[in-house]
Amino acid sequence: MAATFHLCDEETEDQLRSIEWAKEDKNFAKLVDWGKKVGLLGFSMGGMATNLSAGHAKKVADFNIGAAVSLHPYAK
Repeated sequence: MAATFHLCDEETEDQLRSIEWAKEDKNFAKLVDWGKKVGLLGFSMGGMATNLSAGHAKKVADFNIGAAVSLHPYAK
């Protein structure tokens, strides 16, 4: 994805896809207690991506997101 062209708008998709990957990967998924809430963390462009991800109510519900920490988020 070209996050630098669309600033943080597409980085949010990468962030949420990483949760999907963690759930799907047969080796990694078994190491996580998926009964617990998922947390998001991002810095700068990742911080803005975290804000955008946390702002999607459906995605928050779908991915069981319970916390979002945005450090020095990039502002457009």
